[in-house]
Amino acid sequence: QAFLWHMVRNIVQVMFFIGKGLESPSIVDSLFDVSKMPRKPNYKMAADYPLVLHKCDFKDLRMKSSAMNLWEVQMNLEGRWERLAIMAEQLRNQIESLGEENSVSIADLWNFKNTGLSRWRRVDPGVKAPDIDCPWGPDSQGTIKWKDALTLLHSKEGVVISGVKEPPHVPLSSRPTGMSYEEKIESMTGKKLERYKEAKKKGKSKEVDTEFYRSKQSQGSSSK
Repeated sequence: QAFLWHMVRNIVQVMFFIGKGLESPSIVDSLFDVSKMPRKPNYKMAADYPLVLHKCDFKDLRMKSSAMNLWEVQMNLEGRWERLAIMAEQLRNQIESLGEENSVSIADLWNFKNTGLSRWRRVDPGVKAPDIDCPWGPDSQGTIKWKDALTLLHSKEGVVISGVKEPPHVPLSSRPTGMSYEEKIESMTGKKLERYKEAKKKGKSKEVDTEFYRSKQSQGSSSK
């Protein structure tokens, strides 16, 4: 039911792996070559919330919309945007307030950057996380604003501060896999198998497509 949705998220996740240097670009050709990789490696799909379906085009079909339909969609989208924009502003205010209104002792910051920070470091495999310059030691006196402490903690290139700690990357070619297409068909039973056989028997012909476009046109749309 969500084949296209999941397909895009799977593709995007592979692009992330490549972008991070965890996989070679050649992995794309390998994944599409079913003679080499007949089964999909197991990996977590990319998150769904940034995914946007911007536009769909259909051959020989142009959808019509009424002013009422467009107005209702417009109001719905503007309402959602307003709520999310307010929430985003609230979060931004909280982040700024956290930095402005809170301070930590310099000794505590020194200890955190040497011990606690390692829990949130994410770097490429095999790359040692660089030390963070800190002009103080464990016996330093005084305090520092949290926003200035953050500037210090973020100051070194290669260190990523994140609330998500990722496990070590396992190459896609070395991961366990799911079933192949043929294995999935062989495992079908009952109504699922019956539906598959019925769909395969019907198939999709040019005549079926033509009838589909004709029925949609009669419902208010027009061909190009």
